[in-house]
Amino acid sequence: MFAGCGGGDLGFKGGFAYLREDYERLPFSISWANDIDPFARTVYTANLNDEIADSDITAVKFESLELGTIDVLLAGLPCQDFAMLGPRGGLHSKRGQLYKHVRRALRALSPRIFIVENVPGIEHPPKMLGTIARCLAGRTSPRYHLKVHRINTADYGVPQIRKRVVIVGTRSDLTTEFEEPMAVCADPKQADDTNLRPWRTAKDALDDLWSGDGPETSAVADQSKVTHAAIILDKPKRSDKRLDADEPAPTIRAEHHGHVELHYRRQADGSFRHLTVRECARLQGFPDSFEFPVSFTQGYRQIGNAIPPVLMHHWAKSILRWLGTQDTVEARRLSPRDPATTSRIMSAVRNRGSRAELALAKAMWSAGLRYRKHPRGLPGKPDYVFPSVKVAVFCDGDFWHGRSWRLRGFRTWDEQFDRIARSDFWRLKIRRNMERDEEVRRALESSGWTVLRIAESEILDDPTKCAETVRMTVFNRRTPVRAGLSDRDR
Repeated sequence: MFAGCGGGDLGFKGGFAYLREDYERLPFSISWANDIDPFARTVYTANLNDEIADSDITAVKFESLELGTIDVLLAGLPCQDFAMLGPRGGLHSKRGQLYKHVRRALRALSPRIFIVENVPGIEHPPKMLGTIARCLAGRTSPRYHLKVHRINTADYGVPQIRKRVVIVGTRSDLTTEFEEPMAVCADPKQADDTNLRPWRTAKDALDDLWSGDGPETSAVADQSKVTHAAIILDKPKRSDKRLDADEPAPTIRAEHHGHVELHYRRQADGSFRHLTVRECARLQGFPDSFEFPVSFTQGYRQIGNAIPPVLMHHWAKSILRWLGTQDTVEARRLSPRDPATTSRIMSAVRNRGSRAELALAKAMWSAGLRYRKHPRGLPGKPDYVFPSVKVAVFCDGDFWHGRSWRLRGFRTWDEQFDRIARSDFWRLKIRRNMERDEEVRRALESSGWTVLRIAESEILDDPTKCAETVRMTVFNRRTPVRAGLSDRDR
């Protein structure tokens, strides 16, 4: 819904390159898309191999679309009446009431999860967001559990300070909680000791496009499209702003007249110029392969209204992981074990204590180690922690974390998926689990924690040896204040 030029849809589908980084193809397909803006539809159809309807969303009968099973509903509600610099019509405006039609779609299609993106102004006043949230959650079936996430696109690799509110709703009959994607970048001024990459800057995004002779010399599509609006530098309330080469860009807005920032470089004649359509697209997270076959005025507008594809790709991967946890039928097909063993293991997982976890816990207790189990508030939710010395222990299932495939009789890592239904889906899911394990490790270590990841097969083979590894790690990490450790640990 409200697909715009397709930035959010491209993020879900993936399969593009941006700033020399590949964003993998994800197994999503677009069942239906709609936007009332003809220029948005022109750009959408030129870049995405999907049809887009031109219906007035208020007149769409969702129950008549015959779309089949829908996993995800994505809605980029129009933000003009919520934006702090906009008309601020809020819920009293026609556009401000469009969220009610998202609820109509939820009733008709019953997707497992939905995601709504908007500007921070949707929270001011707070009761406005509360009204929208109550409507989307629903009082009748299907009902949804809602979480509100406040994000900055710069944290996800977009070279732009663009703060947004993301509302995620999961259908109430599905119990697994959705976890937002972890940030991949951080403000280097605020996180000197982090292992995350520094924010991408305007220079990172634009420098290779620069030509002192003017944008028309570039062979990149849409680089010749640029507004020729007057540049004003001497009026405090109307002065055009220049990008800082070493900082992310400010928010790219949809209004082109007088609101397109100036490049951080001077042209050959010493003058400044406004950013081109392609440069704005770069700052908004669009790959160069995504073209805007409309006027420069509409190009700026479509980019400013879009959801950054790079941002939505990270959220789509988290949604993909969440969807995988719901498909218990497929999950039972995955394990090379017999069905009875799989059933016992899945029951143990639901009880927050697998066979390997219990074996390690017993061995650690016998070794005099006193731990906390499944603490809240730490990245990745470690299985056991020793807070006084900041040691976190994870018990990793062999299959789910891509571990010990040789011990399970496979010649290569990929071979374990060959006889599994939807093998590409699960190969992607397990790879993402492994990537998340690494992200969690970096996040914990950046806060001073030592991380131990012990494979299920290692624990079951020799739990005493694994407990000794933990004990020695705790011993070596001990500090002058060791509250909570036993005499043996000291």
